[in-house]
Amino acid sequence: AEKAKWFRAASEEYLKGNYREAIEYWNKVLEIDPLHELSKIKIRKTEEKLKELGSKNEDNGNEQ
Repeated sequence: AEKAKWFRAASEEYLKGNYREAIEYWNKVLEIDPLHELSKIKIRKTEEKLKELGSKNEDNGNEQ
């Protein structure tokens, strides 16, 4: 039940665009179940998305 709660919270944060929080919550799932493959995949994809957004933000950093 605890694992499902964290996973659901992570998914909700992801949908809101709160990617760092989502990763934090998926990591909580992994603390409970280190072999939870879907959480590992979600973290990996979300980290890639953050990198993408980071590079876009750097490109547009001077625009207001």
